[in-house]
Amino acid sequence: MSRTIPSLLFDRIDRTPNAPAYHWMQDGAWLSRTWGQSEHEIAVIARWLVDRGIGRGTPVAILSETRPEWTAADLAITALGAITVGIYPSLTAEEVRYQLRHSGARVVFVENATQESKVAGLRSDCHDLRIVARMDRPLDAVPDVALLRARGAEVRDDDLATIIYTSGTTGDPKGALLTHANFWEVAHRTRHLAKVLPGDRGVIFLPLAHSLQRFVQYRALLEDVVGVYAPSIEKLPEALAFGRPTVLASVPRMLEKIKERAEAAASQRGVRARRIFDAAIKLGRRRAIALERGERLGLADRLLVRIADRLVYKKIRDRLGGELRVVVCGGARLDPEVARFFVGAGITVLEGWGLTETCAPATANGEGAWRLGTVGRPLPGVDVRVADDGELLVRGPGNFRGYLNDEAATRACFDGDWFRTGDVGTIDADGYVTITDRKKEILITAGGKNIPPVNLEKRLERASIVSQAVVIGDGRPYLVALLVPEIQAIEAIARRSGWPDEPLTERLSRPELRAAFNRAVDDANQELAKFEQIKCYEVLANPFTVEGGEITPTLKLKRRVINDRYAEVIARLYR
Repeated sequence: MSRTIPSLLFDRIDRTPNAPAYHWMQDGAWLSRTWGQSEHEIAVIARWLVDRGIGRGTPVAILSETRPEWTAADLAITALGAITVGIYPSLTAEEVRYQLRHSGARVVFVENATQESKVAGLRSDCHDLRIVARMDRPLDAVPDVALLRARGAEVRDDDLATIIYTSGTTGDPKGALLTHANFWEVAHRTRHLAKVLPGDRGVIFLPLAHSLQRFVQYRALLEDVVGVYAPSIEKLPEALAFGRPTVLASVPRMLEKIKERAEAAASQRGVRARRIFDAAIKLGRRRAIALERGERLGLADRLLVRIADRLVYKKIRDRLGGELRVVVCGGARLDPEVARFFVGAGITVLEGWGLTETCAPATANGEGAWRLGTVGRPLPGVDVRVADDGELLVRGPGNFRGYLNDEAATRACFDGDWFRTGDVGTIDADGYVTITDRKKEILITAGGKNIPPVNLEKRLERASIVSQAVVIGDGRPYLVALLVPEIQAIEAIARRSGWPDEPLTERLSRPELRAAFNRAVDDANQELAKFEQIKCYEVLANPFTVEGGEITPTLKLKRRVINDRYAEVIARLYR
């Protein structure tokens, strides 16, 4: 049996050739394409690549936002036995140059003129790069399905499928080498986690250069799921309204944003509406906890749930299209209270954990066995253990081959056949894994105290007024924080207070807002030891962004960049 990506693709096409493969927006209208039509689209790209000498083992890069053409190009590349190199479109020209040069890509598909400008003039620097192709222009080739099928049949399980670059939070990105068998195995070993029904729909919006969304795409080939491509992250609400997803892959930040907006909307409707909302959320939390424990709510609470569903829960579900059953969440730690918010509203949330190097999930919660606050249990055939220093080690069929052209880094991340994940965590008696921090991100204060910053940052971000938080204190006498305000919350306070229109910097100087931030920090410090508490903070007017270089495309903080960029602000906090 072939364990390859083209085997998944051809099986899906043969099983449902006339079923819709995906929907996408073009010129303001939603269009669709069947699996049979998709095969012809993929065959055009494959023929075009073959005519230019691309075959097994040849790296081909894709520099684009998430869109149908990204998927089609990837499936054509992998069907030829070539290697997909996904590059985040938010990267700078210098960062793109590094990945093109390091990967040895021969061809790069670019989304449009904006992305093409990043690679203009790079051929002298990237000696392997020969061809730049625009996705918004037709390729000069005709579909050759026979060629596509023949080349796909030649692909072997241990052939490289892709090079996925790590986020580079602590140095230059490393190119993780993943095989066809890696993806095939993980896709099959997750089938038991959630019930997928024929005709289920999912909205595709996460970056396809990341392992999570790529795994979800291949996983969906095993089921009769229809994809809906969001035109952009800004137009995600439109895609949710049109697609009405029943299953959804997400990252924690999106769920946090939906929760924050629902809370802000309730506040804007007045004091009575906010009280009803808060009461419903408390009831939903009890409902979520009962479900976790396998218990049933009392009769009175069950009656109240019906009322709360009409008044509050349905509105929350409507923000996600109205028909969502299951959210699969990964990529970062999910606050259990955020998960309970959605579970209480009638949406199952299944958190999983893995890394690029484990081909996305290594552990996951399933509909039949889940525990909020954990990332579930290891997938079938996957082993997870805790090292003496608390680091989680993984052994399984998803483990990557190594890092491209970096034998030292590859050796350093393996203990025999166990992959050193860099995540610190625990495993309970029932096998559920809990992630507590990143090994490299633990702060060690001047007093020798080891403090995981992520936990404290999540506590700070629970406040409706805080959008982003960064805790600083490595080698310092105490902890300080940089806070980014939640603009919608600021605007709501301004409207209630009758403030005139004024720049954000002036609003942030108002005593009422300073008091609100003080309360947020005080709440975060509650029940923490003194050495774990934030002693002082600064509110920044500008958010941390991918474009600004402070966070990675997967929304992880670049702590070194932030420390350097805000060195003067940090120095003031310690004075």
